[in-house]
Amino acid sequence: MNFTIKQLEVFAAVANSQSITIAAKQLHLTPPAIFKQIANLAANINIELFTTIGKRLILTPAGKQLFIDVEIYLTHSRELHSKIKQCRQLKVSNPVIRVSVNNSTQSVTFKLLNQFQKKQPLVNFELSVAPWGLQKKQLKKDIFDFYIMGDMPIDKKHYHTEDIGYFSFKLVASSQHPLANRKKITHTLLKSQRFITGNNPSPSQTFQNELLQKWQLEKPPLIVESYGSAREVVQAGIGIALLPPPVVSKEIQQGELVYLDFPFKSKRFPMQLVYRKKQVMSELFTEFKDYVIAHWNQDF
Repeated sequence: MNFTIKQLEVFAAVANSQSITIAAKQLHLTPPAIFKQIANLAANINIELFTTIGKRLILTPAGKQLFIDVEIYLTHSRELHSKIKQCRQLKVSNPVIRVSVNNSTQSVTFKLLNQFQKKQPLVNFELSVAPWGLQKKQLKKDIFDFYIMGDMPIDKKHYHTEDIGYFSFKLVASSQHPLANRKKITHTLLKSQRFITGNNPSPSQTFQNELLQKWQLEKPPLIVESYGSAREVVQAGIGIALLPPPVVSKEIQQGELVYLDFPFKSKRFPMQLVYRKKQVMSELFTEFKDYVIAHWNQDF
């Protein structure tokens, strides 16, 4: 008993459409070619597959049972072909996806990369966890394939940007800070505190500077290079800071840091996936890009 995958594909198409003409259009074959494939399959397996009712081809009882098994077989066959194709691509290209990750988003990003690697287990990642300033230099030198970064002015002539989420700020202090246990914090108390902030020329930093100026601080802020550095300084009890929640989520859960109860309206700033326009987008790169855009869904 001999049959081919092509015969099974033709059989499934005719069974689904109940028409040789429709199946021929779907498979880009002529109706005589479809008829020949069906006839050869029926002869090879010695089973009557269809009966004719008007212009429709209806499966016989034996044909119905065969159709169920053929659908399962073809599904597995397509999955196998897809896996083989992926393996060939990986073997040929020695795939490495180079990703620069903003240090404010590393916990969320690493979970996402882990999920993607389960889909593509042979893929390797070359990662850089970098603050805003270093990412700006990396982007200028075109070091990485993709950049996950926040509110940076991008040269849109040469780069694609995809908004994948948004971040905002909360007022954070050490759990040992004098303001940590206060249920209500007045402006008088707030403006007497030492604030920790950055100096990057980004929209979010501009927002912070304007907010601190509005609060009329009595002490000059302590300048650090990144949100991660600000978190460490705050944790040491040196001052308080405006930080995105993902930067401090672990410390908040462990009770080392707390959110302060002082009302203010925080703007939302975009997190973006950035990549060069002239970059050669392989199937793997395209799959990675689409996966990040579809599965990020994380507002900070």
